[in-house]
Amino acid sequence: MTIQPFRHATLADFNALSSHADTAFDDLHAFDEVYFLGDHTGSFALRANTIARSLANFAGIAVFSVSPEKRTRIAQQLPLRVNWGFIEIADLVARAASKRIVVIDFNDNLTGKQVGAKIAAQGVPVRDCLYAMHQLDNVHTYQTVREEREHVVANLAHFIALAGRFSDDWSRTTLLARLRAFLTLDRRPLIEAAFPLGEFMNSFSTQAGLKVGTDDIFIDAGAAHGDTVSHFFHIARGQYRAVHAFEPDATNFAALRNLAAHLPDVHPYFAGLGAEDGEVDFYENPDNRFGSNFAGGGIKTTMKIMTVDSVVDEATVMKIDVEGWEAQVLKGGARTIAACKPDMTISAYHYAKDIPALLATMDDITRYQHVALRHYSSSLYDTQLLFSDRQDFS
Repeated sequence: MTIQPFRHATLADFNALSSHADTAFDDLHAFDEVYFLGDHTGSFALRANTIARSLANFAGIAVFSVSPEKRTRIAQQLPLRVNWGFIEIADLVARAASKRIVVIDFNDNLTGKQVGAKIAAQGVPVRDCLYAMHQLDNVHTYQTVREEREHVVANLAHFIALAGRFSDDWSRTTLLARLRAFLTLDRRPLIEAAFPLGEFMNSFSTQAGLKVGTDDIFIDAGAAHGDTVSHFFHIARGQYRAVHAFEPDATNFAALRNLAAHLPDVHPYFAGLGAEDGEVDFYENPDNRFGSNFAGGGIKTTMKIMTVDSVVDEATVMKIDVEGWEAQVLKGGARTIAACKPDMTISAYHYAKDIPALLATMDDITRYQHVALRHYSSSLYDTQLLFSDRQDFS
């Protein structure tokens, strides 16, 4: 099955990126009033409170209309201040005639983005929430948006050159979208380029991501509570040789172990994967079951480290999502990867340097015939590097 992307990236598109590098951005604090748009979205739930707390001129939420029950739910997500409220979009546009107003758009799909575009067409500035995070020095994953953008700007020529590493149009379009999102501080390019399936493994399309078979040995590095193991079992219809799932967070591992007890040939390991066997400092995050990490910001503990090469002799599919530790996992699985050439999906979004750094690490281990880049979310999360000798991703 082949699904066509929204458009194909051209050389002219990449060459035009440099025109955004020195863009001067408005200071959000200089506006009379700041309003939010897209209160029903995941981005709003995740980001709105932090942004609102940083803006003394936050005035409220632009809406078509909402029920009293919904107003209460939305209000619970924002700072307990009395000087903000809900405003109809038509009233907001009228108010902008006498006040300097800006709208921060949290919408996660193109329908919502079109609403923002219509507001902007009536003379009200609309900025994406990524813009606000940049201006307020907010962290997106492990770096501030400002730090990530500065890295992209400083290394733009190197990033553009990476387009030559990918043989399919969608990969080049995805790379262009990610670079453009950083340079313009607008998530719309990523929303347009994101693959609609939302999953990096499936059972029917090599263009969508990794297509699993019925005789696979699956390595899950960063198994969390078993969400990917569960998805793999489903799309493989329970037909595979083995699953080896590694998770160092105690709470997540308890859930993973319970899941594995009900599935055949699933082997859970209470450990992380790395370049060599040993122990490292690790930070568990009880507020985010996907966010335990090596960078800090949680409960410090000691994590057992294993290597792929010390645990398995064979692998056909491998997923690595370990909060910026991906290169270490690759190094510890170099022998297995070089010998078996498993289909691989590797998270490449935790730090701005990840895409080129992970490509270089893989080049030191082996060369795959097909390398692809895919994106599966409405924000900077879930950009994946895909490697395969048996799937061409076109």
